[in-house]
Amino acid sequence: MKERIVDDEIMLIPYYPDPETTLPWYQDPALVKQVDNVDEPYTAEKLGRMYSYLSTHGECFYIRYRGALAGDVTLRDNAEICIVVAPEYQNRHIGRRCIADMLALAAEKGFSEVKANIYSFNMQSRRMFEAAGFTEMEPEWFSCRLPVTDVYIARIPDTVAYEPVLPKERQEQIDATDSDAVKAQRYRAWEVLLNGLEHSYGLDAETAGLTKDERGRWSSAVCGISLSHCRTAVAAAVSNLPVGIDIEPAEDVRYRQTLIDRIANDVEKAMLRSLPERLRVPYLWTRKEAAFKRSTDQTMPAIKQNATDRSLRTVLIRLDTEYMLSVACEASSVLRLFEFDHGIVRERTDFITV
Repeated sequence: MKERIVDDEIMLIPYYPDPETTLPWYQDPALVKQVDNVDEPYTAEKLGRMYSYLSTHGECFYIRYRGALAGDVTLRDNAEICIVVAPEYQNRHIGRRCIADMLALAAEKGFSEVKANIYSFNMQSRRMFEAAGFTEMEPEWFSCRLPVTDVYIARIPDTVAYEPVLPKERQEQIDATDSDAVKAQRYRAWEVLLNGLEHSYGLDAETAGLTKDERGRWSSAVCGISLSHCRTAVAAAVSNLPVGIDIEPAEDVRYRQTLIDRIANDVEKAMLRSLPERLRVPYLWTRKEAAFKRSTDQTMPAIKQNATDRSLRTVLIRLDTEYMLSVACEASSVLRLFEFDHGIVRERTDFITV
């Protein structure tokens, strides 16, 4: 476990014993009633047992708000979220922001759904979880299904066997491409996208409602889509929410430190220092491109996009060589990765999160 930055005000700190700070929270009668539906305040022994259980059956964090401990939040191994905000820090939307981060953590752990146990009289917690997307599935049990983003990758074969594609606007776009290399990339990317739509949603080019806008960006009337291609590989993303994707070779002689100096801000440069030098530019570039493709504001170019945004995920994945792949999607979205090869789709779990 490591610290998690929620926003400028909130950081989640991995649990450590601190009864001097935490025991007063659990001796507040109203808070104990909300948590356990009992009237007895916690003793130091009971508090220790509770934290010992939570920290060994999930990921338990203290909530640090503006430098002070303000509560605790846990994502249990059974996908249940438990949260307590100290009385003096309530009504500041601290809980909502921490729940959003727990949804992101749940996605990172591969959960498809999370739950919470809320007593019927605890209207404050009910409103908090409902604002985060939870619905009551049975008395006093709420759940939230996480969005899913499926990413499909493929090599570009040495020889491409072209076949007609739909819609006709995409065929015209491919036919009008002068460069043989780019033509192969566009065709392969579309082939992978169509297979991804069929695999994830049972859609084809017609039922997906694929259209191209005046800027050349493709979209679906049914789901979010995004395309990317480089010289030797392509990637396509499909999601039930807006998505952006970019793929590049993990190492490329075109990449130079001068590019970082030109397009990275100070925060991004600080982020890049933790990476091996060979990965810094592809990491930065793919994240900016993915963010641009997801953005609805096309007046902001890719190089101005925020590469530190929490909606971005970046992985290393090997096909014929190693590739850097970045995806811009909802932070709580479950990310699944598939390889398309010779008409067969297989899930890849051997990627490395960067």
